[in-house]
Amino acid sequence: MVLISENQKKVRDDIFLSPDATCDVRYLVVRDTAYQTYKAVLNWLDTGQIGFRLQRQLCTTKPRKGSFVYVSPKSVYKLAFQIDLPELRKLALEHYATELRGSAAVSDYFAESSLYYPELAEVAERVLLNAPVPL
Repeated sequence: MVLISENQKKVRDDIFLSPDATCDVRYLVVRDTAYQTYKAVLNWLDTGQIGFRLQRQLCTTKPRKGSFVYVSPKSVYKLAFQIDLPELRKLALEHYATELRGSAAVSDYFAESSLYYPELAEVAERVLLNAPVPL
């Protein structure tokens, strides 16, 4: 599988495959994904490691070149869904479920993206049903 960002103008097959390669290649154009998410998923494909940042954690500084990148589990889930990576999708969904709270669950449940990613809506619904009711 070869992932191509939407910004990439030209892809040369010889960079990825030798002339004698007999495997199937799928080209996927990745749209609507932050570069950091794209980079983290490529790193996961290569190393099996990915870092999820806490949902309530604000990133105020840019990571240094070559440093480990922490990304949103929701963003990773969406990209894993688009490029059909069920193992990464499950991992991202588990992290998303552990971090989702209160008003974020309400926003996510009623967001338009819930129509496209029903598993995210299910997690938000579970959080809302189990949330304590304020008096």
